[in-house]
Amino acid sequence: MVLFGLAFWFISTRGLQAAPQGFSYQDLVTILLTAIAVILAAVTIFVALVALWGYTALKENAKAAAEKVARETAEETAKLEATAAARTLTMRELPGMVRLYFATEGSPSQTVESGDLAEALKIGDGDGSHG
Repeated sequence: MVLFGLAFWFISTRGLQAAPQGFSYQDLVTILLTAIAVILAAVTIFVALVALWGYTALKENAKAAAEKVARETAEETAKLEATAAARTLTMRELPGMVRLYFATEGSPSQTVESGDLAEALKIGDGDGSHG
C-alpha cells in the first residue's frame, strides 16, 4: 500500500519522463523491489513478535488455571481424607475413652455399650455437624 502511494506520488510529481542521467527505470524497479522486501521482512518480524507474545500469555494463563484447579482439588481431597481419618479414629478410640472416663470420673454403675455409642454417633452424623 505504501509502495503504491510512493509510486503514485513519484509519477504524479515527475511524470513518466526519461530518467535522469545515471538513473534508469531498472534502478527504480530495483529500489521498489528492495523496499517491498524490507517492508515484508519488517511485517514478518512484527507478526513473529506478536505470536511469541501471544504464546507466552497463553502459556501463563494455562499454567495459572491448572494451578488453581489442582489447588482446589487437593484442598477438597485433603478435607475429605482428614474427615474420614478423624471419623475412623473417633469410632475406634471413643468407646475406650468413654470407659476410661466412667472409670475415673463417672459412677461405676453406668455402662455404655460400644454398639449404643456407635449408634449415637451415626445418628448425630446425619446432620453434617459432626466431624
